[in-house]
Amino acid sequence: MRLALGSGFLIRLGVFVLLWWILTQGDLSSLGWGMPVVLLTAWLTAPSQVPLWRWRWHVLLRLLPRFLLLSARGGWEVAVLALSPKQQLNTRLVNYTWDSLPPGASQLFMASLINLIPGTLTLKQRSDQKRLYLHILNYRPATMTTLQRLEIDIADLYGLPVNPDIRRRHD
Repeated sequence: MRLALGSGFLIRLGVFVLLWWILTQGDLSSLGWGMPVVLLTAWLTAPSQVPLWRWRWHVLLRLLPRFLLLSARGGWEVAVLALSPKQQLNTRLVNYTWDSLPPGASQLFMASLINLIPGTLTLKQRSDQKRLYLHILNYRPATMTTLQRLEIDIADLYGLPVNPDIRRRHD
């Protein structure tokens, strides 16, 4: 194993040594076991030669408020359902078909994002069948439209092409 000094290793090493020194309050007796940890951490945190994905940060600024709104609305619905026993649940298992996201990081990101919205849960991701299986606590007619809009936003975030007909339906 060769340490790649040209890939910022010395900078990372310096940062981790500084962090170690701060955490140990300058105690030099911890260097015996601390330095191997610092060296290993600096080596393991080397940036990948091949970027797995690149986000478009301006799209993230558009996605973030929409996600926060979905989370707030989902949290409110879950609270109302929990506090009013007479409220009828409309739970559903949804079989969502990917329109714009290819298998990989973008699909995984959307599946993970859905899990963070109260009242929704990703059950299974089947990239080979272009399907995502979800549990929706309170299904509404707009649920599928919301999922499709979220997929378009994530495709934009990753710089992926979206079918113009699909985009037109959700703009």
